[in-house]
Amino acid sequence: MFMDSSRRQTITFFALSRALGAGISTLVARGHLPVIPFLEVLTFSACASVIAYCTALRPEYLSAGYYNSLIKWSHDYTDKIITQLYRAPGPRFLTCEEVGLHQGSCLRHQLVSCLHSIPRFVKLFIPLHLTPVVIYKRKAIRQRYSRRKELALFVISHTLSILYTTLKQHKMSIRPSMFTILFAIAMMPIMHAYERQPDSLSLLTNGLLRFFVGERTQCCDHNK
Repeated sequence: MFMDSSRRQTITFFALSRALGAGISTLVARGHLPVIPFLEVLTFSACASVIAYCTALRPEYLSAGYYNSLIKWSHDYTDKIITQLYRAPGPRFLTCEEVGLHQGSCLRHQLVSCLHSIPRFVKLFIPLHLTPVVIYKRKAIRQRYSRRKELALFVISHTLSILYTTLKQHKMSIRPSMFTILFAIAMMPIMHAYERQPDSLSLLTNGLLRFFVGERTQCCDHNK
C-alpha cells in the first residue's frame, strides 16, 4: 500500500507516541520505574501548552487539518479573531470585546458559557461515566485511566509533529524512508506489550491491534 509522506508521518508519530506509552507502562508494571501519580495529566498539560502556543502564534507548525479542527472545537474563535488578538502587530494587546469575541469580561463570559453548556453535557457524560461504574465497578476505574492515557498519547503525537516541523524550518529534515524505519522501531515495544503486557496499552491501541493483527498468542510469560 502506497501512502503520501504526510500520511506516513502521521501514522509514524501515532506509533511513536503509543510506543512511548507502552514502554513506560511496561517498565512501571514490572517494577523497573516508579509510579508517578497523574503522569498522564502532567504530560497532557505540557503538550497541550505547546499546541496552544502554536495555535495562537505559530499555526504553520500545525497541520492544516488539525489547526482547523482546533478552531472548530474552540467554538467562539476564528482564524481572523486569533490573528487580531495574538499575531497582528500593534501598540498594545486587544481585548476580546474589541475584536468582537464577546461583550464584558472574559470571566463572566466563560461562566455564562459554562452554565449554558451544562444541560448539553449532562445528557452526554452522565450516562457515559456512571454506567461503567454501576455495571463494571473496578473495571471502570481502568477505563477512566485509559481514556486519560489515550488523550495524553494523542497530544504527544501532535507535539512530535510540531518538533518535526520545527526541524524542517531549520533545514534539518528527515528523509522519507526514515519514517518507515521509525514506524518499524516503534512497533517493537508496542507488539512486545501486546503479547506480554497488554494492560500497558490503551484500550484504543489494544482494539486496533486485535483488528489488524488478530488475537494475542499468549504463548509467553508476561513477566519477561
